Amino acid sequence: MRSNGALLSLLLVVTSVGAQSIVETATEEQIRTASCAFMAMSKPAQSSLLRATEQYLKSKDSVSLIEAFQIDEVPNALGRCSDVHAAMTMKARPSNRDVGHFFDGSERALRLLVLEKVARTQGASAKEIKKIKDKTYEGLMQFNEEHY
Repeated sequence: MRSNGALLSLLLVVTSVGAQSIVETATEEQIRTASCAFMAMSKPAQSSLLRATEQYLKSKDSVSLIEAFQIDEVPNALGRCSDVHAAMTMKARPSNRDVGHFFDGSERALRLLVLEKVARTQGASAKEIKKIKDKTYEGLMQFNEEHY
């Protein structure tokens, strides 16, 4: 009986988002969550992420990049923003494993959003920014396809 209820919930979610798959829905919600999280962080935290990403692009020093994303503001902001922007995914896939996957994808989206912001400040063209955005979406889609 419980599986029928889960199937009905999934059917309602799919119906409410049209023909869009859970993979597409999760990808879009992860990107919105990441954007919201960046804006919700303090200016010092934003600056720290931007500086670490710039340093990574120059030196390929992934340690400082990883450390920069370990600040408490990252998961706190992602958590607050997922409450607003992850409604469809969380309704369709509410297990702890699925929630963890969603947060991993949102953090990936945040890293790529910061990379995009750094590229903009370094004078990237509109074509280059579009390429970053497309690769972000494609990468998250693949990440989500492997899970969902």
